[in-house]
Amino acid sequence: MNKKNDGKYDIMLIDDEAAILEHLRSLIEWEKLPLNLVACAQDSETARELYLSHRPNIIITDIKIPIINGLELAKELTALDPNLRVIVITGFSDIDYVKDAVNLGAISFLTKPIQTEEVNNSLRRAVEYFRDLREKEYAQLQAKNLLAESLPVMQQRFIHQLLYNSDFYGEARARKKCAEFELEGIFVGEYVVATLKPDFAEQRDSEDVGQGEREKGGEQLDLMLFAIKNMLDELLAKAGCPAFSTYNYGSGR
Repeated sequence: MNKKNDGKYDIMLIDDEAAILEHLRSLIEWEKLPLNLVACAQDSETARELYLSHRPNIIITDIKIPIINGLELAKELTALDPNLRVIVITGFSDIDYVKDAVNLGAISFLTKPIQTEEVNNSLRRAVEYFRDLREKEYAQLQAKNLLAESLPVMQQRFIHQLLYNSDFYGEARARKKCAEFELEGIFVGEYVVATLKPDFAEQRDSEDVGQGEREKGGEQLDLMLFAIKNMLDELLAKAGCPAFSTYNYGSGR
């Protein structure tokens, strides 16, 4: 979606008569609407070239313009960009063209004579469409970022389940989960397994250690495991190899 840093949406006007273009420009409430006029054209060929150069968000065109009519041009350009909003100005005699485009949500119509309120209401609806679209794109970006942040946690949890509760997964389900968590390399042997047993874990689980010391030792063990994981990540990242760790408190590994 093309939107300038000034927060305005780009608009192009098309009519074969310069006087009508100027009249149309005078009807638009530029001071109230976040719009920026980027181009005017008097035929479909020029309009097409200007569209490709400026990529406006909104087009207002008369239906009767040279070369191909405004409705055909609208169909062509909305096929290139489904988010483009086109307002087609028609006369009552153009009703057949209007019926032909009734299912095209990107295209709306104004009938002559053009009224100030109607054209500005149409533009407000177009602006509202882009604001809604922007909010949806922002929400999707947030969801994508959240997924990226939580992916390592989900990978870690899955690997733990795969190691210590393998009966829970059949091969088909495990393959599906590996693909979901971007761990396809597990099934083609692209991994190395190493087992570590910190001496600190044995001290913590000793019968000579009291409950308070045991809980404190558990916290220290978690910190130590976290430090080991960070060290492995840093070393293996240089080789482009991700590292995953899991700890079994029962076995101390």
